[in-house]
Amino acid sequence: MFESLPCLPRYLYEAPIFVLADDFTYHAIVGILTVLLLGLEALIYIVFLVVNAMQQVKSHAISRKTYEMQKKFFIALLIQLLVPFFFIFIPLSSAWIMVLKNYFNQAMVNFGIIMISMHGVLSSIVMISVHRPYREAVLGWFAKKKISVSVEVSEKPDRARSNTFVALIV
Repeated sequence: MFESLPCLPRYLYEAPIFVLADDFTYHAIVGILTVLLLGLEALIYIVFLVVNAMQQVKSHAISRKTYEMQKKFFIALLIQLLVPFFFIFIPLSSAWIMVLKNYFNQAMVNFGIIMISMHGVLSSIVMISVHRPYREAVLGWFAKKKISVSVEVSEKPDRARSNTFVALIV
């Protein structure tokens, strides 16, 4: 362990030390198990969604229009799942390949960090893009708003002057 970390202070050589793994085997096992478990979880979720939708259609528990809406929603969810795949899984996979091949490329590392850090923003953009209610709400914020002015004049019998009520409807 100390051969791979030169120029250490003397007290580190004499102190008790615990090293979980001095190679990447433990980390590779944990990484592979994590990817497999997350992939299995997503696959089970997708299978249950599809089977449930098909059973409801066959038993006429839902209408054809509801099924079509669920189908659109399911496709939107699949598109949303592609964002983490492309912006997290691919950079991490390339990092693992670089570790396994003992290859270092700073440009690839920087590009991977940029991709992973863009995940949150791109997930939000994709969610707004693929789900119509979110899209309509956000576009409503940026659409030109029509301002209509309504004027109502009323006279009270005890006063000779008129009161003006102006309402802005935005």
